[in-house]
Amino acid sequence: MGEKKLSYFLMDIIILIVFLGFIELIFTTTKFNFLAELFITVILLFLAFIGLMGFFNKKRWSTVLLYFVFLILTLNILLFRYHGRKSMGILLLSTLGLLMALGHIKKKEPEFVENVKEEFTPGKYLASKSGKTYHAPKCDWALKIKEANRVWLETDDEAKKKGYKKHSCLE
Repeated sequence: MGEKKLSYFLMDIIILIVFLGFIELIFTTTKFNFLAELFITVILLFLAFIGLMGFFNKKRWSTVLLYFVFLILTLNILLFRYHGRKSMGILLLSTLGLLMALGHIKKKEPEFVENVKEEFTPGKYLASKSGKTYHAPKCDWALKIKEANRVWLETDDEAKKKGYKKHSCLE
């Protein structure tokens, strides 16, 4: 069984046991509290079911949803329904589910676009500070010019004003 299926299986079992135990706990309450707790439990069970579907497909939103379901269940048991040993196992399983969901929450990784070409062409022509000719940037002679000595030129007129002559690669 792969890690994905094992995590999903464990989360299923934990949710099943916690909700069955929680339902048993709410039957010990008064009529009004029972109806309120039952309503909350049904909503949380529905949210847990939706969260499990996304959890199986490794969706980030599902682990966040399961985290909040377990958080509400744990807080509810701690604050309102804690009856000693009877709820201790449910509390521990609910906390385990909370920690499992928290462990599966990952930061969103940036999406990378493949085959992106980054080109830097600061000018149409290239010359050397110490040379007398200007070249096309892909000319063999232009590629030999050291980066520190490169002079980028936009137009023929600019090159001529600076005293450069046209190389044979441009003719």
